Amino acid sequence: MFALVSATFVTSALDSLNPVAIAQQLSFQALSKNKRDIRGFILGIGLTNFLAGLLVYQGLNQLIQRFYHRMMSNYPFAVPVIALLSGTLLMVYLFKKKPVEEYKEKTISRLNMSKLFGLGIIACLLELTSALPYFAFLGILVSYQVGFFQLVAILFFYNLIYVAPLIVLYIFSIYFEERLTNFYHVFNRLIHWLLRVVVPPILFVIACCLLFYGTHYFIV
Repeated sequence: MFALVSATFVTSALDSLNPVAIAQQLSFQALSKNKRDIRGFILGIGLTNFLAGLLVYQGLNQLIQRFYHRMMSNYPFAVPVIALLSGTLLMVYLFKKKPVEEYKEKTISRLNMSKLFGLGIIACLLELTSALPYFAFLGILVSYQVGFFQLVAILFFYNLIYVAPLIVLYIFSIYFEERLTNFYHVFNRLIHWLLRVVVPPILFVIACCLLFYGTHYFIV
């Protein structure tokens, strides 16, 4: 059990170092009606991550694998078609999207706690696709075959550490607002630079890979 607790602490600490979630919280916090409403975003991320872990442990991953294998046996062309469509849509987005600066003018500070809760859920679901520490931890957890209440306690502990940096940011926003505001402006400039310079080439490479995979299937 000590090994499991240690693995929980290490993987959750690694998973908590999530620059995307931190950037999202800083942005949403600046746009929220009340600074305390950002608790909805933190709760949305933590609760969704917790429930996802519970579902995966209970066999959701096996269900998804069975569905995938069945779909591939019955409709082998489905994945290549999806890859072609996704690659095409990415290319259209890259070459027709408006500059980041144009969106800043349209942003309105109307985020309340319920909207932030929904944004937290969406953010967590999108991040689960690349949550390698979490899935590694769930793989370790499955091998222990713990009871339900132990499972809930361990997942709660994991997700409490997972959202700890977001909670710290929230506390800073309440008691050290001026320092956090300065940090937000610096961080915001960095994020906009990444969106302008780094993200488009990455999306272009992903789109090319998807188009190549889909085209290669039908040619070969």
